[in-house]
Amino acid sequence: MKHHLGFIKEFTAIKPTNWRTDLLELGNLHFDIYTGKLTISSIYDQLITMLQDANVSNEQSYFSFLGDQLSYKQLTISDCSNWILRWGNAPPQFIHIHPARFGEHIYRVRATALKTVIAMNILGNNINEVDLEVINSTRINLGISPITNNGMRSVMELMCLLKDY
Repeated sequence: MKHHLGFIKEFTAIKPTNWRTDLLELGNLHFDIYTGKLTISSIYDQLITMLQDANVSNEQSYFSFLGDQLSYKQLTISDCSNWILRWGNAPPQFIHIHPARFGEHIYRVRATALKTVIAMNILGNNINEVDLEVINSTRINLGISPITNNGMRSVMELMCLLKDY
């Protein structure tokens, strides 16, 4: 689950060879990241249990649960984080899950800042050595516009979050 900080940390540690291509999937708008302590499997298990309790067991019952392909449902799990369930866009998976905006344990960031932080971690940049020049060099390498000192805050916050997770 690309919206889970633990997944992002693991992704940067593995340093997959196709990481630049994978970053394209993050889009260019805002990105909500779950920063809580629940594992991905725990989140899935809780959401699946809720769906089963709502008698959702297949595509048709999920479609009925949502109302239509454009609708979504928000569910709250044990740590009070809210999750959005939508119609999936990657068959055969018909359930798409992502954290709700501005909820408990959710950190909202621009996708370009997330791409920058992921790239800097994969490339081995230590947070103590990061400055505007390093950030902009990374961004230019990714085809992202450079930022000013004002834009550094979100990159540095996310670097710290990832380091401390």
